[in-house]
Amino acid sequence: MKTNYPAKKLSGYIFEQKFTYIFAILSMIISVSLDLIAPQLTKRIIDDVIIGGQTDKLKYLLGGILTVGVGRCIFQYLKEYAFDVAGIRITAKMRRNLFDHIQSLSADFFERTNTGELMARIKDDIDRIGDGLTFVGMLLIEVVIHTSIVLFCMYSLDVRLALLPTAFMIIAATIAITMEKSWIPYMKLSARKMPF
Repeated sequence: MKTNYPAKKLSGYIFEQKFTYIFAILSMIISVSLDLIAPQLTKRIIDDVIIGGQTDKLKYLLGGILTVGVGRCIFQYLKEYAFDVAGIRITAKMRRNLFDHIQSLSADFFERTNTGELMARIKDDIDRIGDGLTFVGMLLIEVVIHTSIVLFCMYSLDVRLALLPTAFMIIAATIAITMEKSWIPYMKLSARKMPF
């Protein structure tokens, strides 16, 4: 997208960083998958080595646990780094576009508008967008991927047994949403009482 229009949709900024986000999500999937391999290796140590007495497998299983740990560190770092780079690039471009737009406004606009408040809003709002594109967005995607893989594994092992945690997950989500909705009026009231 070549346009410098400041109110360009957020999806346009994200699309410009699509390869960075694809790399970040692939790193996340690998990291989550490695995270789910570790319990399988522990299971093999208990079943085959401790109970089964096949001590010759122990060095390979311990090597597998070490490899999984190192792999998780590498891919967790790559995921965090890629999300941060994409978010910083997007917020920097948004700030440049917004600054160019503000520079083009008439002097009349600045007489009607409190410049300090305007600059604070620009900084804070773009910072919140940056948080959503980096840490918050990354965490949301990771939770969805992790939960999906765990549910797939649980249901492939035993459907009846997997129904119990699924039911508790739905109940917990319902309680969280209900409590959040009930707290919104109190949060608005306390925000109005803030001195700043």
